[in-house]
Amino acid sequence: MGLSGEEIALHKEEGGLSWSEITRKYGDPSRPFHKERERIRSKYRDYRKKRNPHPQKDFAEFKEDGNYAIAETKSSRIKTLEQLIEACEIDLNIWEIERHLINKWEVGAKAAHKNLKYVDGKATGTIQMAGLVVEPLFQVKAWLIRKHPIQINPSISPIEFNISFPRPGKPKKSGRKRAIVLFDPHIAFSRNLKTGALTPYHDRAAIDIAIQIVEAAMPDNIVLGGDWLDLAEWSMKYARTPDMRWTTQPALLEAGYINARMRNAVPDAEIIFVPGNHEGRIMKLLAEYNMSVAYEIKSIDEMELPPALSISRLLAFHTMNIECVEDYPNGRAYIGNQVMVEHGEISRNKSGLTVSALVEEAEIHLLVGHIHRRESATKTLRDGREVSVTCPGCLCRTDGVVPASKSNMNWQQGFAVVDYGDSIYPNIATVPILNGRAYFEGKIYEARDYVSDLRNATKDNGEEWPF
Repeated sequence: MGLSGEEIALHKEEGGLSWSEITRKYGDPSRPFHKERERIRSKYRDYRKKRNPHPQKDFAEFKEDGNYAIAETKSSRIKTLEQLIEACEIDLNIWEIERHLINKWEVGAKAAHKNLKYVDGKATGTIQMAGLVVEPLFQVKAWLIRKHPIQINPSISPIEFNISFPRPGKPKKSGRKRAIVLFDPHIAFSRNLKTGALTPYHDRAAIDIAIQIVEAAMPDNIVLGGDWLDLAEWSMKYARTPDMRWTTQPALLEAGYINARMRNAVPDAEIIFVPGNHEGRIMKLLAEYNMSVAYEIKSIDEMELPPALSISRLLAFHTMNIECVEDYPNGRAYIGNQVMVEHGEISRNKSGLTVSALVEEAEIHLLVGHIHRRESATKTLRDGREVSVTCPGCLCRTDGVVPASKSNMNWQQGFAVVDYGDSIYPNIATVPILNGRAYFEGKIYEARDYVSDLRNATKDNGEEWPF
């Protein structure tokens, strides 16, 4: 049977024996020592809970998290906000009380008078029970915010993909070629402050459909047309709310996973990345807070690679043979000699107005993103050529989750497929995506859930991210 919970308590509390001493003297020698020690400790905890389920020890705690803090006490003597401030040594020159609460409840415990002696680890004497003692217990809790907020810089590190991809092969000999152009997935998350769960800004269903069609179409070129990352945590335009904190690293990991899937689907294709305005948020924030020292900094063992905080390096483009063109808004990619791709700077409120404004100045076919809407406009030039401006839509969520100037946005999902050649008039087709489905070349594509594969591919020291 071994020692009872009361006997263990006597040896521990009155005899002053350690857990190892109790285990060696009174434990079961046939069991592994560490397991027997844990069994005895567990038996003691169960005994203490039965004896006094509400221990009345004073509890005081002050937890600081950046510009926020929580102070809490549980005690029979600390009953007011003023006493809480004193007990937690809160400096009211630094902190401001946002709100507080005070709770009170009754707790009871059996009192006992003990007259015990210990000889060689054995207890002798008497224990006299004195009935139930009831006294009030108070909880005082306060939520605080800094009077003068401090700057909190997100902690991120570049991702690494140990994958080798072959260099793009020579263009096909046939006159017809194909390109796929993708805009605005805004890969990012909001984090549940209680559970840590990540809710994506990007639409995984739309992204998976795009990758499926890349696999089926086998394009010669892929253009990633900007705002691949949202980087809300680095925004200077919208308020950086607490649910955006510590979300950059998982966004980088999922973006890298998506890029790797596309590269694996078309190992010989040319993939070009055209940065958008959101990709510029990191450098803007560094410049705003006079941290330009980090602007072009590189690791000493990676001097041949892009700067450490550049999008190219953070997303490990060098491991996937992805070319990044000039920074926004000057970055452009060309599909053949007749189609240009840029992220875009102009945005009009109503459908059709943005491309209508752009087509007035167009001298070449133009594919743009930025506005998250499916729009197209065409004009005929004096020499008889036709040029068009097309926005095929976005790959982010369109239900108001992505931070924007309006809550009810007129956004649509989709991407572009361009068939072209040096002597062939380019055919620019938009592939709309609606409710996780798309139709392309006679086939219906439905989204697949890739979260399980994403978790496995991005494990960190065996631990899964909470995607």
